[in-house]
This record gives sequence, structure tokens and C-alpha cells, in this order.
Amino acid sequence: IGVDVSPNAIRMASERFPDGTFFVADITKDTLPIRDIVIANSVLPHIKSEHFLTTVKKLTKLARKAVVFSHTPNVSGGGYQYKLPPTNEWRLGNSWTIESTPVPGSTIEVVVCKKGVPVLAQ
Repeated sequence: IGVDVSPNAIRMASERFPDGTFFVADITKDTLPIRDIVIANSVLPHIKSEHFLTTVKKLTKLARKAVVFSHTPNVSGGGYQYKLPPTNEWRLGNSWTIESTPVPGSTIEVVVCKKGVPVLAQ
């Protein structure tokens, strides 16, 4: 399933992957289906800072096993400077672990939130 706030992105995905299921939705507002793994590619820079933690927590509620975020940290765009809050401030609860890894040779960072191993306090 592919979800994007942009109808144009959904159209392009549908054309590229005609057997896929895609729909327009706003992850900060709309109800989304629950899946084993949620992948949020380049989503974080588009989430306003006041909605960031709420959105991350919402995505973890949609994932039975893991949420994978890929993003380019510390980028400027849309008139604001984007900086990911430290993962120790995400406060996802005791059933989630968070691992942050830079991708060698690129400006991309991958953050994986896995369900099942207690490390973070509420």
C-alpha cells in the first residue's frame, strides 16, 4: 500500500506499479491501515515540528513490527530548517527500540523503530 498527500505522487506510483494499491491521505489527520511494517520515506522533513512526535507515535500504532524512516537530516527547505529531534526524546514506550544509522557515502539517515525490546521509558 502506498500513501502520499500528493495526488500527483499517487498518480505516478500507480502508473509505475499498476498492481499496487495507492491512495491520497494526510498521515497527520487521516485514518490509515495497520500493517506489519510501515516505511516512511522522506516523510519527516514535511511534518511540522509541532506534529512530529504525534505523527511518529501514530505511525508506530499502524505497525505491528517496525517503522522505518529514511530521511536527509539537517536540510533546509520551504523556508525552515529541518532537524530531527533526538531519538531519546521520541518516547515511544517500553515496547519499542530505536536505532539510527547513517547510510555510508550519502546524506541519508535511516531510523528503525522495532517493537518488542524495552529500552525507552514513557
